[in-house]
Amino acid sequence: MTAPTPLHVGDEIVAALAGTIRRLVVMTDADDFIYLDDGVAFRIMENATGCREVHITHLYNGRCRMEFGEIDNLEYQPRTVRHSVATEGLREAFEQTTELYLSL
Repeated sequence: MTAPTPLHVGDEIVAALAGTIRRLVVMTDADDFIYLDDGVAFRIMENATGCREVHITHLYNGRCRMEFGEIDNLEYQPRTVRHSVATEGLREAFEQTTELYLSL
């Protein structure tokens, strides 16, 4: 079996988070998507928590690391990091951290 390509890992993360990239964009005004070797990064709309930058990295065995932050004076500042989140729990962790919901 071959290792998943970066696009495949990013697609799996987006699918677990919102189902489709379109839903993620509609519900959070997400943009500036970057597919990383082991995850995905994107920006979301202004929200009550002040976190606009989202980085989700695939770790191992269906686990992910979620980092939420902001850019302040041209420097990235992480605000909240969630370690070892199960892939099935990405949506709930995202909603709790950002107070933005991915379903109606």
